[in-house]
Amino acid sequence: QKNMFSFQILLLLVNATPYWKHVLDFWERRNQKNILFISYEEMKKDLRSVIQKTSEFLDKQLTKKQQEILVQHLDFKNMKKNPSVNMENYLNLRRKGYKLQGSPFMRSGTMKQYEKDMSPDLVEKFNKWIVQNAPNEFLTEYKDYIN
Repeated sequence: QKNMFSFQILLLLVNATPYWKHVLDFWERRNQKNILFISYEEMKKDLRSVIQKTSEFLDKQLTKKQQEILVQHLDFKNMKKNPSVNMENYLNLRRKGYKLQGSPFMRSGTMKQYEKDMSPDLVEKFNKWIVQNAPNEFLTEYKDYIN
């Protein structure tokens, strides 16, 4: 089924679940000096600023050339081609061993792609799941990215 992975997340059947426990553990600590909390949406909106913010957090000075190299390296299209992060070797082994087919680990890289990929009913289930699990502060901070 096309949306099987999405249902598995909601049912806590995926290795990285429970999702909200993981995210909120860090959200609650986001103001500690040794925690840098950034979102995918922030990176998509302004990757260069996130790189700058991260370098400051790490107390590292980057030259303009180093920043540009990172912008190119961390661009979604380039990350998707990078076997160190795209999980394709692992997924190919699983697909072969289990005779599975499926989408790549790194998919479109666009925000709100789920609106095109999921049924309206499933989108609504995720929206309720977000509201039930995320604190108001989090919902306010990321309101532009939540339906």
